[in-house]
Amino acid sequence: MKKFTLIELLVVIAMIAILLSMLLPSLKNAREKTKAVVCLSNQRQLGTAFAMFGSDQSGELPPWCEANNTATFVAYGTPSIMWDENIATYLGIEIDNPASGSAKLKADIKGSVEVMLCPTDEIERSSTNVYGATYAYNRTGISFFGKVFLASFERPSEIIVVTENPLDSHYFAYATNSDVIPTKQRINFLGMHTPNTAAEKYNYLFVDGHVKTLPLVSTLGTGTISAPKGLWTTDLND
Repeated sequence: MKKFTLIELLVVIAMIAILLSMLLPSLKNAREKTKAVVCLSNQRQLGTAFAMFGSDQSGELPPWCEANNTATFVAYGTPSIMWDENIATYLGIEIDNPASGSAKLKADIKGSVEVMLCPTDEIERSSTNVYGATYAYNRTGISFFGKVFLASFERPSEIIVVTENPLDSHYFAYATNSDVIPTKQRINFLGMHTPNTAAEKYNYLFVDGHVKTLPLVSTLGTGTISAPKGLWTTDLND
């Protein structure tokens, strides 16, 4: 039986190392693509929940918040119910004592909240007694407090309702940072789904329920990062 020499063994180890160095970037890209697909799936589930809510509420789209007073919003007042709380039941999430205010503790929640967190969002949250969340509401373009109906949108396939807002202080059923504009998206991440040096991309859920991954700049229309138009508003002239 022939034995390996030390040189032959070192050559084999070197070849394995080279192969691994070639494979690791591909594996990493594949892993990130898988996370992006899961993230899209999460947002599709949110879209389905929006549709089910609308079916039960005569075609209404959940506002960003059902505040206890539409003139003076008290972030943690009663019964300030956030958009994600309104669709929670359609996602298999049960919230105990829902009128306790908009800061829902883990102890108040039954069911899996993973659908609210994109796998690519690996930011460590600053609080541990509430569930982290990725997805946030386009309240400037849709509605802060008032009722809005799906039939009122002339181009529902071109208006963002929910997208990603990966911040360390963004939580499920929590008022703070549960709304979004492009500047908020950019604070910690320059693109949730940006392979290599490609354009800065995020996943977007539209009013009609479809989800799409788009470069952020393509959503702005004639607006800017801090004052977006395009897919962020109901302005038919943009």
